[in-house]
Amino acid sequence: MTGYDKLVRDRIPEIIIGNGGTCRTETVAGEDLFGYLDRKLDEETEEFRESRYRPPHDL
Repeated sequence: MTGYDKLVRDRIPEIIIGNGGTCRTETVAGEDLFGYLDRKLDEETEEFRESRYRPPHDL
């Protein structure tokens, strides 16, 4: 199984399982949660910036 150490959006684990896959999740809190949120914000910001340079039909 491919490993990802990242925060995931709502229902992503259910979607993976519904498609026949497997996944392992962990609930985090406190400082760990803030670290994951910070990384997720960076990831989403980068995707937004990249999308600004794509033609509209690719969005």
